[in-house]
Amino acid sequence: MKTSQIECTIYTSANHERYNAAIQQFDCSLDSNTNAINEALRRALQYNVTTILFIDSQNNCIIGFCSFCCSSLKIGDDVRPAMLIESFGIDKRYQNTSLEDDPLPCSAFILEYCVAYLTEISHNYIYAKYVILYSLQNQNTLRFYLKNGFGHFDANNRSLRRRGESNDIYSLFRVIDTLDVGM
Repeated sequence: MKTSQIECTIYTSANHERYNAAIQQFDCSLDSNTNAINEALRRALQYNVTTILFIDSQNNCIIGFCSFCCSSLKIGDDVRPAMLIESFGIDKRYQNTSLEDDPLPCSAFILEYCVAYLTEISHNYIYAKYVILYSLQNQNTLRFYLKNGFGHFDANNRSLRRRGESNDIYSLFRVIDTLDVGM
C-alpha cells in the first residue's frame, strides 16, 4: 500500500454519510472492541472527543481511527495537562500490513502519526507533556503499545481500572517532545 492512498479526515456529522458504508465494514477483530469505532464516532458527534479516520482512498475503506481529547495526569500533588487517546483501532485487513514506502506496519505508522499530531496540538495550545491511553489486557495489544514507546504508569505493571470499566486494563503513557514551558 502506498502512503499516498491514505486520506486522513476528522469525523463530523457533515461527513457521516460519506463514510457510513466504510464504517459499517470496519472490523478491528478484538471481540471486546468490535463496536469501538461506533462508540468513538458517537462520542465525536457529542463533541466529547475528536476522531480522525484513516481512509484507504483506493479501496474506499477505513484503515483505522484514533479518538482523542484533553486530559490530565496526576503526578504526586501536581496535576499536569495530557492528551488522552480515548480509542484506537486498525481494521484487521491492515493490522499486519506495511506501507509500501515505510518499514513500519500500518498500525505503528498510524499510531506515530497520531502521537505527532497530538504533539503538534500540545506545542500550539495546551503544552501537555504526556500522551496517555488505556489498553485492554490483551498481550498482543499491550506488546504493540510498549513496542511503540508507551510505558506503564506503575513500576509493578499493575492493572488499573478506569472508571466505568468492567475489565482490567493497562494504563500507559508516553512522554512527548514539548517546548520548554517550565513543566
